[in-house]
Amino acid sequence: MTNDGANTEQMLANLPELAAIITKHLDQGDTEEVRLQLLTAIRPVIEAAFFGEDPTPAKFDREAIQRVAVPLRAITAEMTSGGNADLMRAGLMIIGTLDEPDGFEILRAKAESSIDWERYSAIDALALTTSDQGRALLLTLEKHADPETRIRAAKGLAAQALTKQDWDDRP
Repeated sequence: MTNDGANTEQMLANLPELAAIITKHLDQGDTEEVRLQLLTAIRPVIEAAFFGEDPTPAKFDREAIQRVAVPLRAITAEMTSGGNADLMRAGLMIIGTLDEPDGFEILRAKAESSIDWERYSAIDALALTTSDQGRALLLTLEKHADPETRIRAAKGLAAQALTKQDWDDRP
C-alpha cells in the first residue's frame, strides 16, 4: 500500500461512522482497488469537512470523484441524512463536487433548512457546482433573512463562477 493509501486508511480508522457507511454501500464484489480509489477521491473533501478547511475545487479531484460516482450516490445520501455535522458537511461537498441533477434536491433541502449550519454547509456545496439550478438557488439565498446566509450566498456565487471557470479551463 502506498503512503497515500496508508494515510487514507488511517484517516478512515479515525472515522468509524464513515467507514461503516462506506463498507455498507460498496458491493460485495468490489475490489480493494475500488475501495482505495473511492477513499483517495474523497479524502480531500473529508479533510476539508472534518478539519475546517475551505472547500475549493482546486483541492478536489472532480474527475476522480466522478469515476466513483455510483457508490458515492448512496454513500452521500446516507451521510447527509444522519445527525453527524461533519459527515453531513462532507456528504454535501461531495454532492456539490459530483454536480449531478439527482444530488441537487438534497442540496436544496439543506439550503432551505432552518438549521443554520445545515444551510451554511449546503451553500458551501452549491459553490462547488456549475449548474444553473445552483446559481438560481444561491441568488434566492442572497435575499434570506439571516445576514450570514446572505453573505455566504454572495461568496458562493463568486466561488461558483470561479469553479465553473476552473473546470471549463481544464484541458
